Amino acid sequence: MKKLLSLLLITFIAAGLLFAGGGSEKSAEEAPAPAATPAKAVYDKDQHIPEGTPPAGPIELVMWHEVSNVVQETLAEAAENFNKSQDLYHVTVMFTSNILTKVLTSNVEDRPNIVQATGNTSSTYTVPKIDSRFEDPELYVPLQVFIDHDKFDVSRIIKNSVSICVRGGQWQIFPLGNTDSGIYVNYDMLAQVGMKPEDLKSYEDVYEACRRMKEQLGKGGMLFMYQHVDPMNFAIAAEGVQLFNNDNGRSGVPDKVLFAEEGEAKDSMMAWLNFVTKMRDEGLICDPSVGSSDARLMFANGEIAFFLQTLSSYSTIESRHPEFNWGFLPSPTVRAGKANLGQSPGGRFILVTDVDDPWKEYGSWLFVKYLMEDEWAARFAMNVGYIPTTVSAAEWGDYKTYLESHPDLAAVREAQNSTPEGICMPLLAYQTDYAGAYADLLKKMLMVETDMTAEQAYETLVKNTKEAVEMYFLSAGIVI
Repeated sequence: MKKLLSLLLITFIAAGLLFAGGGSEKSAEEAPAPAATPAKAVYDKDQHIPEGTPPAGPIELVMWHEVSNVVQETLAEAAENFNKSQDLYHVTVMFTSNILTKVLTSNVEDRPNIVQATGNTSSTYTVPKIDSRFEDPELYVPLQVFIDHDKFDVSRIIKNSVSICVRGGQWQIFPLGNTDSGIYVNYDMLAQVGMKPEDLKSYEDVYEACRRMKEQLGKGGMLFMYQHVDPMNFAIAAEGVQLFNNDNGRSGVPDKVLFAEEGEAKDSMMAWLNFVTKMRDEGLICDPSVGSSDARLMFANGEIAFFLQTLSSYSTIESRHPEFNWGFLPSPTVRAGKANLGQSPGGRFILVTDVDDPWKEYGSWLFVKYLMEDEWAARFAMNVGYIPTTVSAAEWGDYKTYLESHPDLAAVREAQNSTPEGICMPLLAYQTDYAGAYADLLKKMLMVETDMTAEQAYETLVKNTKEAVEMYFLSAGIVI
């Protein structure tokens, strides 16, 4: 009982997991003001906080996640230690496929208590809840309820995570795994063409580096193009450009595709598509049939100079001990001359589900808080190859030493923590459809025999994205 009282009365020292960002060329005074925060949502805070005598323990809690191997081991170890730290709750961590679909179709009886969400799917849970056009599904409990009750200090959470975790002025979820979408660079090969890592401020600069490698070294196909929407989203976000309305999806489900109209969103999108087609036409992209796993090995073996991917590949590349100087650069802008305003949040997030049981909901929060302690934030980052979700975790034990020997990761961390709120990739409840439309388009664009132009690619993406928007609203009985 003493352990229970201490859990209910004492706030764990914690912070958050995610990344903030990138190589800003503007001072804090010069950075654009964050988008206006929507009016705060109002929640009944009492219904999720337990009162009175607790039920006989242990109260069983289940967490679903979608990552295996070392991530599963780290989460399982954290759960084991949490279970030993008190005697009221027992957490079981379970690998579960297709989490999003299963949770969206669940009821309180079969719902897990804690859920891991990816950056690309977190909005499917959270945005409709603060959008008055949609019925509140009551799938989860906004963490602001528990933060206010425990007076939990969120200031140590790395800054760029705010753009995904805070909706309607309230913390909805916390980061769990803080990654970045950027470029792995062979610095030795870059030096051979008279360039340095700091010269790669935009994807136009990356094109120039690849062009020189082909012309001066006779090496074409030096860049692996990750066939995913993240590189494009992160680069456009770094320019401070929003592709959808409602603060890029931060304040509601977007019903307008901004890049479908004349303006900055279209200009940035066209610049990206022109980059892709120019790289393809000049033979600067490696074989598009090569998958990420093989490309990772090609980079580690020095066969390609640039590998577009997230930080999830970092530890794998490092484990192969490549015999050259290399590193990871956070996402540049699309266009040369554009100031890099920061790094979009990415990685994974964690939320507490609504199961109509305050004891289970509060207990789930206690475990979420436990994962935010600096030790676990640091260990998670080291084991996965990510950046800690809290700024202070970088000072924890072995991770501090690790960071000192990995200056590129220290730079990513600094870039993330200097990113102003509002610099983020699109937050879409129909993210899967948008990402799928882009991935299909990119495959067609990269085919050697294709003659698809950037303009044709743009028209296709606009059409498919608009259809995804319309279908999402129609599924909820809303005509836009």
